[in-house]
Amino acid sequence: MSFYSLIQNFHPSKSKKAAPIDRWIFIPFDQISFYNQLIFPYLSKSEKSNLDLDDKVSTLFTQQQDSNSRAKERESICFLFVETSAKPNRRPYHKQKLVLLLSAMRHFAKQLGEMGFQILYKYSELDYAASLLEIKKEFAINEIHCLDIQEPEVAHPFSDCKWMKFHTNNLYLCNRDEFREIFPQGSKYLHETFYRKMRIKFQLLLEDSKQTKSNKNISYKPLGGKWNLDHENRSNWKKTDPIPLAQAWVKLDEISQEVAELISRRYPKSFGSLENFQWPVDRKEALHWLGHFARNLLIHFGKYEDAMSIEEPYLFHSLLSPLIHLGLLHPYEVVQFCVKEYELRYNTSEEIPLASLEGFIRQIIGWREYMRLIFLENEMNYKKANSLKHKNPLPGLYWGKNSGLKCLDSTVELVIKRGYSHHITRLMVLSNFANLMLVDPHELNEWFWIAYIDAFEWVVTPNVVGMGTYADGGICATKPYISSANYIKKMGPEYCKSCKYKATGLLEEDACPFNALYWDFIGRNLELYKKQGRVDFAVSRWNSFDKDKKQQISLKANQIRSEFQ
Repeated sequence: MSFYSLIQNFHPSKSKKAAPIDRWIFIPFDQISFYNQLIFPYLSKSEKSNLDLDDKVSTLFTQQQDSNSRAKERESICFLFVETSAKPNRRPYHKQKLVLLLSAMRHFAKQLGEMGFQILYKYSELDYAASLLEIKKEFAINEIHCLDIQEPEVAHPFSDCKWMKFHTNNLYLCNRDEFREIFPQGSKYLHETFYRKMRIKFQLLLEDSKQTKSNKNISYKPLGGKWNLDHENRSNWKKTDPIPLAQAWVKLDEISQEVAELISRRYPKSFGSLENFQWPVDRKEALHWLGHFARNLLIHFGKYEDAMSIEEPYLFHSLLSPLIHLGLLHPYEVVQFCVKEYELRYNTSEEIPLASLEGFIRQIIGWREYMRLIFLENEMNYKKANSLKHKNPLPGLYWGKNSGLKCLDSTVELVIKRGYSHHITRLMVLSNFANLMLVDPHELNEWFWIAYIDAFEWVVTPNVVGMGTYADGGICATKPYISSANYIKKMGPEYCKSCKYKATGLLEEDACPFNALYWDFIGRNLELYKKQGRVDFAVSRWNSFDKDKKQQISLKANQIRSEFQ
């Protein structure tokens, strides 16, 4: 049976004999969560406590938890889902991204229907706002409820829809009011400041707190004596090191298979391959991946967090980001699950290093929330930001054209295959090379948004336009994150060993292009470094080059930029 035939079993009836619908709730693609506070509006406060995040590591909410005695309340609620072609027609998103979004939506809708809720699942060529307006008129709906939508491109068309009632989005850990308290207008954003506030807010990895003499303030100390243990997480990975036990890729079920065939047929020219789609599409599978990461990968995550490998491209990374972004997992339960695993194994032969746990928690409660809020607070700046005035087009290698650079070609190949690579290959290979090539940051951002399965506007834009290219002029980073081949050789030695270019060369014909591009970038941006008060090794080294060498480097860099376009 096709999904649309199946979901009709839960479709609201217009018959006068049908149970009246008291509440209509819209579920966008990134609110597919039983933690969504709108799903169980009829529960009492005591009942809701069983669904609250205070439960720390909650299991899937089922009919047993939301008992059959509530059947009538469930019948009076209708969830609205919209599959719109407007979004994939806007840009050629990775095929696996489209399958993940649609399959996760369909599984969630089916699950809610089986729990006794009414489901209106619609395909439309209009955007979400226009599609819901049609439904509103058809069913004479006064009000539709939804959590705050995080992706501006989706949210803006709702600006004049007075019939939409938006609620605080509880699928994130910090809201804009809290963020503004941490960073009042005019203050400098610092991730470390935000991260410590989140650690304290959620009482994570803290020593016993002590009250001051005034009894007004509490002094918090981080577990282990340091808030940030990133300095311990900078080892490369060798074949003699522990071998990661990879996540078990998921087999396509009937719903996912139908979606995959639909995407293949409807969007054949979209980016990426569909042959290897095996991502979790429901909460049960997502919880399995969370458990696997905490039990098998977290122990080595920290040490090899920044390492790069061809043979083990995911190493000890969780691959949970797309599942968290969609709502299949809540960020707080992810953190708490890992904390419990750390506590369970403390003082055993399988003890998880504190640096691994802290590094992972920092990504979830720190960087993810911080970048989302920076973007939402500075959205218009990010739409046009290009502080370095880079205008070159994105090279064809990002779309699969062979470049001869092993680090780039293998990373792009992986992205085509899975729609994913971990954060260091994104920052220090893909973004780094584009920035050195003077690529327009918005072209690069558009590519990331298309190519990565976990890229949504609020997360991809500040990471690319901000962190990756420094195009925001330093809103979220203190300097451009660039490097020569030396960093890549250090953290991903496999790349350089099998590359046709030599990592140690500069002006030679077979010298790694990263090197001349890097030094030319330093030379082009001396004023920037001067304004920042930075006279570091790179600037001092550039200043030590004679005029002839500087010219040779510039000519070499321009030649590389021309060849790779």
